[in-house]
Amino acid sequence: MIILVYKFIRGRIVGKPNLEITPEDAAELGAILGSWYGEKSIVVSGRDYNPSSRMLKRAFVAGLMSAGVDVMDFHESLSGEVSYSIKRFGARGGVNVSTYPLMESHVQFRIFTTPGYEVVGDELANIIKDKYIRRTEPGRTGWVTYAEYIHKLYVSALTAFINSDIIANKKFNIVVSTSYGPSDLVLPDLFASLNVEYILLSSGKRITKGFRYPLISEIKKVADIVRSTGMDLGIILNNDASSLIIIDDNGNPLLPEETALILLHMIPKGSNIVISEDTFLFIDRAFSYNNIVVDRVDPSETSIMKRCYKLRPILGFNNVGEYIHPLFSLGYDAILTLTKVLESLASTGKKLSSVIRSYIHPRYYTIETSLPLEDVAVKICGQKTAYCRQYIGGYRVRLMNQNIAITYDPLTDNTRILIDAHAQSIDKIVQKVQDTLTKEEVQ
Repeated sequence: MIILVYKFIRGRIVGKPNLEITPEDAAELGAILGSWYGEKSIVVSGRDYNPSSRMLKRAFVAGLMSAGVDVMDFHESLSGEVSYSIKRFGARGGVNVSTYPLMESHVQFRIFTTPGYEVVGDELANIIKDKYIRRTEPGRTGWVTYAEYIHKLYVSALTAFINSDIIANKKFNIVVSTSYGPSDLVLPDLFASLNVEYILLSSGKRITKGFRYPLISEIKKVADIVRSTGMDLGIILNNDASSLIIIDDNGNPLLPEETALILLHMIPKGSNIVISEDTFLFIDRAFSYNNIVVDRVDPSETSIMKRCYKLRPILGFNNVGEYIHPLFSLGYDAILTLTKVLESLASTGKKLSSVIRSYIHPRYYTIETSLPLEDVAVKICGQKTAYCRQYIGGYRVRLMNQNIAITYDPLTDNTRILIDAHAQSIDKIVQKVQDTLTKEEVQ
């Protein structure tokens, strides 16, 4: 048996190229997963612009081929494209290698199986730990084919899945940061199909160490452009377009839960949605009021994906801006989420800010401070009972069994601490946060 040691973070394989994950490691990982997929399986592969991602993906593909797996390679592509294409082409699985947004100079492997479901956590660890490598005979080595047309197929599928005409008639004006990820290969064709005027920021094949969460500079740039030019909204996508945050027409960043409120308008009554337990409770009230069943699961990556795979709800999401639309595919897909937001906005005929204001109040208790966001995060996340998770817009925190968001306000250049207004011990958690912020650091 091959025994390999990989670094798992939040259920995925992550590491520094050439140090923690070498090309040899990637090739061996590909051979193990190729043996699990099975000889003569078809597996799709993609990556971002990072040269290290390209190096490791090629090594991984070589490992797949050594196990007799045929590979359909997309070159630069998005996580959502890989997930969608597995079902589209009847593939056995897929892989996407991209810059990891939580640690500088790291890459991550997203591993998928049919019909586009991402394999994470113990399920992935057990495959790597328990499977032998079964090299194929020389005459049965896998083939590699190239599918440069994947972006056009993906755009075509997206526009067929939504009401494109209603979006086109609205003639939206938006600004998007792509975080130097390959979504800039998809968005021009998509926006042309939807009659959307747009500005792309942080796009192209710029060689960087990768944007590390939270993406404060991107939020500030997008918010400033939205306000100064009168755009309808702004979007910040992460590198592989698996996550996003929305900036409203006033330049205010929305919580992922608030983005879900926009989508609520288009969800039929009687539908089901799946959300993580660490999302704010106003979601339950808003969706239940519209006769939509809310299914909360524990916040692990595995739980959200498995429940969406089993129930096939109309929507699944967590509190860090990752959304699954199971009727289209089973992977996180921020591009599809963006199109659904535009569709819902177009159907209301209202501005984004007014749509958000029309829902239940108060949604959260707000504490504002001039302390930098990172300093606030260090103070709060340093508490013994705190669990913190970075995302594009800041930090999501579980403190004293209550849900908190630490976000950046580009309108005031201040930090906002948002506390779930429906928390049972709201007074105690507010006092705890205020005491933490005013407490002097111990030298």
